Amino acid sequence: MINVKIRFYGYLQIRAGQMEKEASLPEGTTVAQLLFSLNPWPDRAGSEEVRLLDINPENLLVGVNGIRQPLATLAGHILQDGDIVDLLPPLGGG
Repeated sequence: MINVKIRFYGYLQIRAGQMEKEASLPEGTTVAQLLFSLNPWPDRAGSEEVRLLDINPENLLVGVNGIRQPLATLAGHILQDGDIVDLLPPLGGG
């Protein structure tokens, strides 16, 4: 098992009900697997999933140890013990 810290930013803090969370995960867990465990997307047929974040993860900006990139870039990144994962909501404005 590895331990990672997950930090929520913006309105994700409100949806998660916390600013950060510690998680114990199996070795070999990827960023995408971590996000799915927090935020099942899409719902599995015939079941009601409880979503921690209730957001399409493809819209998130994700950071691992301070390096922030779109999820598509980091999805397959294998997390290591002690990693810090930042989850940032999409930005809007105009």
